[in-house]
Amino acid sequence: MHFVMFYHSLVSDWNHGNAHFLRGVVRELLARGHRVDVYEPQHGWSLACLLHAEFYNRQRYTLNVTRADMIRAGYSPSVRLFVAAACGTPIISDSWPGLDEFFEPGKDLLVASNAEQTASNLQAVPEQQRQAIGRRARHRVLARGTPPHIVRQSWRVMWTKWFP
Repeated sequence: MHFVMFYHSLVSDWNHGNAHFLRGVVRELLARGHRVDVYEPQHGWSLACLLHAEFYNRQRYTLNVTRADMIRAGYSPSVRLFVAAACGTPIISDSWPGLDEFFEPGKDLLVASNAEQTASNLQAVPEQQRQAIGRRARHRVLARGTPPHIVRQSWRVMWTKWFP
């Protein structure tokens, strides 16, 4: 069988979870003997976002201050958290309900509730610890963006809807 697929992100690793999943689909189809043609826009947004990686990788930390409307919405984190984490850039964030559903505060990122705590994090955290925080956040984000994780998570959602 011949599959023609139009993806917004196949070669990009900025949108790692999605691109990794789509590459896995293509790999599986090819392994089963199918012919697969994949097209990605030449100047698509995901490929253009690779520039974000260059930006984040030049930073010692990314500061995340959650907007009030996002806090009110609940469980509405900024994409900045995931992009910075995927780049391995350590994050200092304010605290909001649900943050610990995505990251483990103190391990994957640092939390500060005011300017003094932010300054303390910037000045007092040793370099080895700073780098370890970035590595753990990167590992967490990339581990959750793998095809097996996506499939398991999707299956649980579908199963719950079909068989309440």
